[in-house]
Amino acid sequence: VTYEAQDRMTFEAFRDGFAVIGTDKVTLFDRTGVELSSESESYSYPAGSSSDKYLMTYDVGGKSYSLYNAITRVMKSTTEKPIVTASVSDTGEYIITTESSDAKYLTEMYSSAFKRKLRVYKDTYVIASAIAKDGDTFALASIVENGAELYTEIVFYDKTKDTPIATYTYSMVMPLSVVSFKSGGFALICDDGVRFYDDNGEQRTEKLFNEESLTYFDYTVDAIFLVCRTNAMGSENRVYSIDNSGKILYSELLASKVTGCAASESEEYKGYVFSPDGITALREDGKHVTEPTDEDVAALIDTDSGPVVMTVDEAYR
Repeated sequence: VTYEAQDRMTFEAFRDGFAVIGTDKVTLFDRTGVELSSESESYSYPAGSSSDKYLMTYDVGGKSYSLYNAITRVMKSTTEKPIVTASVSDTGEYIITTESSDAKYLTEMYSSAFKRKLRVYKDTYVIASAIAKDGDTFALASIVENGAELYTEIVFYDKTKDTPIATYTYSMVMPLSVVSFKSGGFALICDDGVRFYDDNGEQRTEKLFNEESLTYFDYTVDAIFLVCRTNAMGSENRVYSIDNSGKILYSELLASKVTGCAASESEEYKGYVFSPDGITALREDGKHVTEPTDEDVAALIDTDSGPVVMTVDEAYR
């Protein structure tokens, strides 16, 4: 499958196919590589959020965003202030965080009919967000300044009110991403570890990295895949697959350099790691499969039909 190379691009798994989100256009493909839709956009820093039924694309630092269903764009809109982050649910409800004149940041929640339902103002530096797949709750992760100290705050909201239902803070920790899982719950990925929460924002458990250093991560609808460097040279790396409850499904120490990773949806493979030698599919029995790559890999998306390797202008299995 070929597509037009763009100045900046990102890729999202979507309805067992994938989306190519670029500065100039967004293109949807099904799992066989057939192009379903291609719409013009004007993004400087394209980003995306997907659920089972919807894809949300937006311009980080810009004001434009769009919502897509399985075959076409269903809504295109703009915000008053620059966009920071956004997330869409299976119901079509979505949240979008922007800069604000009345506080540092404003998060707005919209219904599936594109009507604003809720506004939340934050005086902290919002980094990441996630809305539950059923649209009932959402989480915002922020950096908070307290004198010379920095810490992470994660706040959970019910869609019916602008006051938090749960709040947690973690000292000297930097937030990287928030994930919502298809079977319920959230995860906060930080530079020191991953913390897991239920639908109501109650913390279930945590996986701290201790002497390891997180270098790459990816996630599926119900699991997170992590790569942690275990030595200063990066010649040894520990990989983990962890489910939405915080249970470690797979862990292995790899005696090789890693330049990227992708989570796996399949039973056979636990995850994928990128290296100068190619892409390695990791098996629990240790019989890993490495495929050399001739081009720089931009991403890998695992679908029900198998993994799809993405470069700047083509996708292949």
